[in-house]
Amino acid sequence: MNARRRRSNRIAVRRGFTLLEVLLALAILVGSLATLGELVRMGLQNAHRAAASTTAQLLCESKLAELTAGITPPSSIAPTPLDAEGLWQFAVAVEPTIDASLLVVRVTVSENLPPQQSPVEYSLVRWMVDPEAAAAAEAQAAATESSATSATGASP
Repeated sequence: MNARRRRSNRIAVRRGFTLLEVLLALAILVGSLATLGELVRMGLQNAHRAAASTTAQLLCESKLAELTAGITPPSSIAPTPLDAEGLWQFAVAVEPTIDASLLVVRVTVSENLPPQQSPVEYSLVRWMVDPEAAAAAEAQAAATESSATSATGASP
């Protein structure tokens, strides 16, 4: 009976968790929380970049539409603030093509942040008719038409 009593006493003493088991459980919990915290941080950072990329795309399309519609003449512009707060900036690069009547217009919109913060940048390129070449062609066509009309009208 004494042997049985000793065994039951040992079992009764070992009913709780040991310090090692508690420390191991805490280490697993802390590791899991640290991993979840990092995943949340990365998710928020990527959500911000996605929102900034969408904003940059919309601003870039808007600026290119102004150039295409003729609201702003197509000329190269150095990086210039786009909004009153100075959060965004845009630049325009205009280059001639082999065809003298066409221009390559590149509009770039970027966040106005230091390079260490990896600012979002978005560019669009469009080929468009050179307004000066189009005006010259219209003037030449009008002059040719008026000379043809006067020549036709002078010989009855």
